[in-house]
Amino acid sequence: MVCQCLLASLGWGLLLYVLYRLATVLYNIIYPFFLATPINLRKAAGAKWAVVTGSTDGIGKAYALELAQNGFAIVLVSRTQSKLDDVKEEIEKLYGVEVKTIAFDFTNGNVDDYEKILLSELKQLDVGVLVNNVGMSFSYPDVIHQVEDGLERLANIDVVNTLPATLLSAALLPQMVERNRGIIVNISSAAAYSPVGMLSVYSASKKYITWLSSILQKEYADTKIIIQTVCPMLVATKMSKVTYFNFGKLRQP
Repeated sequence: MVCQCLLASLGWGLLLYVLYRLATVLYNIIYPFFLATPINLRKAAGAKWAVVTGSTDGIGKAYALELAQNGFAIVLVSRTQSKLDDVKEEIEKLYGVEVKTIAFDFTNGNVDDYEKILLSELKQLDVGVLVNNVGMSFSYPDVIHQVEDGLERLANIDVVNTLPATLLSAALLPQMVERNRGIIVNISSAAAYSPVGMLSVYSASKKYITWLSSILQKEYADTKIIIQTVCPMLVATKMSKVTYFNFGKLRQP
């Protein structure tokens, strides 16, 4: 009898837990899209400029277009000036907002170059929104010692995926704190949720971004600054293209 009661209690407890998790998932899906009141982005940002890194393709370009549609002046930051010019022209024709471009290669981790080329320009602007989107992944999934382009590729992934969000946030937060307004969006990845084999350094670097956002949220909790992490799954962008997968490695212990 005691055993039956215990099993019944465990069963009810498990059922309640499953229902709670299901309700949480449904809430997280339904509330943002159907119940939440959209915020006034211009008011929340507190300034007219929005900075988007990795802004000539994919998610970064989409953010730049959406922010321009909401009336923000845009700073596009990417490596290739010709692509920056194309996106600038597109935004100006579509939305008639002011657009600046800064060509910067984010594989360059030199802090002096950050200051001279990038931060010196951004600090002269009233930046209300920062979208840290620029990123790099493997050419194709593989074990770490056989990654295409070797150590240079691994170093570049680490630098590109972690340093820009760190330095740009640190450089622009002072003016956001002074205004008590601002929005920082850090683009992470679903690969940050758990360790992803064959994408080791990429997965680890995206976990860094997720933790960075969580910590900054706590550090600036007494302000009205919004700090958000976005963790996309597979998205059809230039960076997500994979031309080869080494399935043979999955069979090895």
